[in-house]
Amino acid sequence: MKFRPLQIFLIAATAVILFLGINWGLPDTSRMEILFRETPLTPEQQSLLNSLTQAYFAGREAADTEALEQFQQGKIPEAYTATETGKVLSEEEKFRSLRRYIIGSCAVDERKPFIALARMNPVALDFNPRGFMYGGTYLYPLGLSLFLMEGTGLISATKEMSAYIEQPEKIARFYIAGRMLNILAYLGISILLILFGRDWIGGTAGTLSLAAWSLSTLPLNQALVSKPHLYAAFWIFLGLYLLYRYSRLGRRRILFLSAVAFGLGAGSSLVAAAAFIFYPAFLIRFKELQRSFFDLLLVSGGAFLAFVITNPYVLIHPEQYHLTIVQLGSAEGPGHAVFEIKKGLMTLRDFFFRSYSFPLAFAGAIGAVIHLIRKPEPLIPSHLRGDSRRHLPILKKPRAQMPYHGETKTIRREPSPRNLREPSYLRRLAVTWLILLLTLSFTNGRVRHMLFLGPIACLLIGDALNRFIHHRGRIPGLLKSAVGFLLFIPGIYFTILFAGDVIQDDRWMNPTREWVESANLTKTTTPNMATGITAQTTLGFFDRPDPVYHPPIPFLGSRILNLHEYRNGETDPDYVILGNFFDDRESWENHPLYSHYRLARDLGDKASLHRFLFFRTASQSRMTGWIYERLPINPDKGGSTPASEDPN
Repeated sequence: MKFRPLQIFLIAATAVILFLGINWGLPDTSRMEILFRETPLTPEQQSLLNSLTQAYFAGREAADTEALEQFQQGKIPEAYTATETGKVLSEEEKFRSLRRYIIGSCAVDERKPFIALARMNPVALDFNPRGFMYGGTYLYPLGLSLFLMEGTGLISATKEMSAYIEQPEKIARFYIAGRMLNILAYLGISILLILFGRDWIGGTAGTLSLAAWSLSTLPLNQALVSKPHLYAAFWIFLGLYLLYRYSRLGRRRILFLSAVAFGLGAGSSLVAAAAFIFYPAFLIRFKELQRSFFDLLLVSGGAFLAFVITNPYVLIHPEQYHLTIVQLGSAEGPGHAVFEIKKGLMTLRDFFFRSYSFPLAFAGAIGAVIHLIRKPEPLIPSHLRGDSRRHLPILKKPRAQMPYHGETKTIRREPSPRNLREPSYLRRLAVTWLILLLTLSFTNGRVRHMLFLGPIACLLIGDALNRFIHHRGRIPGLLKSAVGFLLFIPGIYFTILFAGDVIQDDRWMNPTREWVESANLTKTTTPNMATGITAQTTLGFFDRPDPVYHPPIPFLGSRILNLHEYRNGETDPDYVILGNFFDDRESWENHPLYSHYRLARDLGDKASLHRFLFFRTASQSRMTGWIYERLPINPDKGGSTPASEDPN
């Protein structure tokens, strides 16, 4: 196939951004230098750190066994969560936080697929992930890529944490392997959008769809984390494309391949299985029930086969799979299957305003509604579309010209093929997409889980803009093209912000290092202290130190308070460390201790990180922070001096 220059540019530009940002937020030498300040762990500390890994997996096994027993008794157990943090962190809790900094990334939940792989034992032919939220279609290819990387020496799996402290790049490559799968899936969806446009409604619509996808911040963010949602979206969209090809060509081997692609998508992420509704929507024809029945039977068989081959433990341990679904879907768990009005409205807001190139997502939704209420159009086979001179040898007189999406299409006045008399594929796609969007918004409520609906949204955007530009009316074509371009400007700007965030994600590093050195935190009272903070230093965090929320500082030798639990007392923290990921600043400004502190250091914050967040997905690579220090006591007034901002 031939690509248009603009299509090549869009794919190349997004590929460059993603590959340049593939290592954002991963363990590196700078993180370890700040954490340890050139002071090694003692043998006792290394032993404690290593033991936490075994303790974690033992705890998971015990929790899973107990949960299964409760489920068999008719109870719905709560999903496993890490240990709760008390008011003052224990020594073990501090080492758990340290372990996260050593082997964890700055992305939320990015360790989950690697935890599932670590619980397997290939030597004993045990490939049970012991949890099915992330499916085998994603986990097993990821595991295979890690196995090949280990064979070439790029990574080394070990239980010794000291190895990752000395060579953090080896743990970083685990995450790069997972992110690479998603980058390839992202680029695969880009190519499928071009194919859909070429085979369906013209190359212009395909280019517009690709532009909408390339400027959507949700898929861009998800392409750079090791999670299966974008990977599943590729397989679902490939299945839809093959389903479309089947509707045009009628070859059942194409339908079978479509079913296999769907099975792989459902086998990657549980929520993606909801996309099966597209098949009855497209295949059921009441005038041809027998054919429809065999088509659906073929689809069900192909999808089930692909799903089971890549998720064999669904059959080996069906009760565990059932438990996973119940835990995730019930109100006792995350509530992914619980209907809530507020959740649905918030999800629709995120979908249309933040996820897909605002304001273009609204154009796609309007186009879908128009397809819902307007009279169905006939399908026009691909061999009858395009320039009439190109197809002149196969055309027989009499010929007629008919408008199709604003472009002149040459068709025959001979008896039409069966698919010409059916409602258009686009209309069925739009209606089914709307049903799925509303259903999942008010139940699942996670736009990243619904990522498989994103490429369809971009396809509808391309169709709507193509109709607008080619519509015959009083508005000049140049003006309509200018309006169409203006609609893309917010997405262009938001994509530039995203690129800056992921490529320059180490903005926290220099100010953090400077603060650690200027605050003299490297002085210790205990020989061979692993970090540079004395036992007399008290630090305040909301919850606990975590690489997702806070830049690294040498905290291991200090007393750490959880400010969610600690309100005030005899020993207030010397410093309060805030992160930028959630609501640390808001929580701190409402905390009773706030007036007794002043801002000591800004750890790389910049205004663009907070700009237009109502209209775009906040970049996951927004690691920054703030250090607040306790104000000196005013002896005349018997208390602290008034709160102030940065004294510098």
